[in-house]
Amino acid sequence: MSFTEDIKNELCRTQLTDSCCASAECLGMLLYANRFAVDRIRLVSSSHEVRKRAQILFGALFGCELEIEGRDNALVIYDTDMIRRIYDWYGFQYKSSALSLNRAVVEEDCCKASFLRGCFLMGGYATAGKKGYHLELVTSHYNVSKQVATLLGEMQLEPGMVVRRGNYVLYYKNSELIETFLTSIGASGGAMDLMLKKVE
Repeated sequence: MSFTEDIKNELCRTQLTDSCCASAECLGMLLYANRFAVDRIRLVSSSHEVRKRAQILFGALFGCELEIEGRDNALVIYDTDMIRRIYDWYGFQYKSSALSLNRAVVEEDCCKASFLRGCFLMGGYATAGKKGYHLELVTSHYNVSKQVATLLGEMQLEPGMVVRRGNYVLYYKNSELIETFLTSIGASGGAMDLMLKKVE
């Protein structure tokens, strides 16, 4: 199992007791999804645990069932009424292609952590080893990436930014920042693993 998979499996064991945190985590998943548009929502993850968590969260929050589609076992929503409801929930203008981070969803520290956890579960990747340390968040939405970078900066976790193959990538190569980021989103075990790898 890869370092990324270990982290995501740990994050999927995080208990959510407040609906505000569930809402924030779902928003992170949506903004870092394969597709979040008026014609369909498509969440792609190779992790069974991540897919299961998404199904539970979206079911509890919106009362919707995510269908499984394709070889990549993508979770999809085609129901336009449900998609409109999700848009309205987060204050997005329906029929608009411009997505952004609704700061009202991430006012509390617990909701910031939940949102960033959702971002990582859908669009995150991490490595730690002899070649160095790397963590990134990848989305196809420029405004989203810029606003998430601002949020991280406010948390003293300012990331690097780069464009790769039409996607917008926030990244860290500093092991201490990666440890802090992982701890803040609920992956303290992953942060500890990284520290042990550094010692080795």
